[in-house]
Amino acid sequence: MQIHHIQRKGKSRFLRVFLLVLVAVSGCKINTGTTSTAEKDKPFQTLVEQGDALLNNKEYETARETYRKAAEIPQKYSAIYYKLLYSYAEQLSDFIPKKSKAIYEGEGAVSMPQILNMHKYIRTGFDEYGAAHPSYNNAVYAWEYTKDSLNNKALYAHYQNISCKDNTLTKTDADGRKTVIYKGNGYGNIWIIQDRLFLYRNNSKEKQEKELFSINMQGKDLHAYGNYEVNAVNGNQLILSDSQGTKLYVMDTVTENIQQLETDALFLYADGDIVYFTAHPEDTREHIMLYSIKTDGTNRHQLADIQKETLQLPISISSPLYINCVQTIQDTVYFSYGIYAGSIAAYQGGQLASVKTDGSDFKLLDGAPVNFTVYENGNIMDGGKLNQPFLDANGNVWLYTHNKKIKLLTNGKEYTRQSTDTGLIDIQNVDVQRDYVYYTVNQSIVDKSVSIGYRTGYRLQSSTYFRKNMKTGKIDQLYEISI
Repeated sequence: MQIHHIQRKGKSRFLRVFLLVLVAVSGCKINTGTTSTAEKDKPFQTLVEQGDALLNNKEYETARETYRKAAEIPQKYSAIYYKLLYSYAEQLSDFIPKKSKAIYEGEGAVSMPQILNMHKYIRTGFDEYGAAHPSYNNAVYAWEYTKDSLNNKALYAHYQNISCKDNTLTKTDADGRKTVIYKGNGYGNIWIIQDRLFLYRNNSKEKQEKELFSINMQGKDLHAYGNYEVNAVNGNQLILSDSQGTKLYVMDTVTENIQQLETDALFLYADGDIVYFTAHPEDTREHIMLYSIKTDGTNRHQLADIQKETLQLPISISSPLYINCVQTIQDTVYFSYGIYAGSIAAYQGGQLASVKTDGSDFKLLDGAPVNFTVYENGNIMDGGKLNQPFLDANGNVWLYTHNKKIKLLTNGKEYTRQSTDTGLIDIQNVDVQRDYVYYTVNQSIVDKSVSIGYRTGYRLQSSTYFRKNMKTGKIDQLYEISI
């Protein structure tokens, strides 16, 4: 069960916070230079007004030159320092696509795979791997949770599974009859392959590591496999990552044999038996490499070696590159890449590119979405990944299929999503299965004892679980947890 919060901030807040980041990340130095006596004699306010006008016209370099002239007037340097930094932030903010300005809300230092996955969750709120309510033989399987399942205090309402021992795995038949087939440690998505349910349980309360295990359809015959995360399914195969997200494995669910596929790789995408990944993910400050390989270990190809300079950032930023989204259409691989910089890890730059599946014909394309979907007719839609729910700026929930955009839920009508100074109502865990949309609405209040600086802490009050019939529009409340 993943519960995450998407917090949106206005541009002014973005710039105020980002000014601090620019000093630390870009290491930019302001050179006051020299000017003539006549220039120095110009009134300070006149120069500032000229600089402001140039900045409004996005003439950034000329604006900074004007500000530097104003800074040479005695006792005026400190007054103009903020405006010089603001000009860099304004230029960088202008460079960042408006739809990509959500701020990462993480805490502490994390590894590259962790920060990338946290960005995915925070930007969408939805777990993209697997299904929380899969259907099998006309029955629906799902975990049901208790008030003790989650840590109910967290920054940004990012509550973690900490105690799953009393969760129940249920089976609901077509006639609505519900039975409990398993009770105990387990949570999250469910994969049903070869008459077995593959599941997660929490094997470490401190580290919150996922342990993969399976049971038969009657909830018996438990097999444990270790700390793996499921990335994709290919027939009877599960494509796995280790707990650190830096190794790739393939599991044959029939024999339960697990083979290592890559030793230094970050999973990106799978299309049938072809796996796309970032090779050497820790060595990505100047370039990033996109690779593909078949699940049997053959046909390993380097598809692209992307240099950071292709982002054309207005200032130099020493941060790793990330490939955010990958999709294949016939013989073409589309992918987006960019950087997350600073203590708040704001998404910066960003580029959409394509390459043939054999590594030829690399192209830089227009636009810079974090996530996107390519339609079968070649049109590129930004905002969300193929077949993964996503939120628009108004809080509505959408889904891209191969050829159309489907509205799943309307904010303010079928659920309410809002953020105030005192609390948060948010939607999470959207899961689309056949004619139904399952989702959770969380209500939290601000808890200052959890907050750290500008990072808001919340305390969960309730989680309510819903199901919407896409054909009739009818919404049923499945159950509610009050804390």
